Amino acid sequence: MKKKEIPFDFGILAVKSYDTHKFLGSIRKYASFLPPILRLQNGVETESPLAEACGDARARAGPDPPAIGSDGPGVIRVEQPRGVGIAGASPL
Repeated sequence: MKKKEIPFDFGILAVKSYDTHKFLGSIRKYASFLPPILRLQNGVETESPLAEACGDARARAGPDPPAIGSDGPGVIRVEQPRGVGIAGASPL
């Protein structure tokens, strides 16, 4: 593939943690074309696979949203409150 200018400032990774490896496998061959990717996931160990697939310069850890549960249809509860922020130094 011929490298083109990337028309996006950043991408967002927001898949369920258990789908991370499958998703990253599908984009690995395009890694050199991708903009920085902001990871919006609350799963464990999703940062390293993103950095391995896209490179450290493109992988950005994002907020850890609150863990929630459900007591039934239309009823949610916060199980683990967390803050929101974007980690790392970046011109973005």
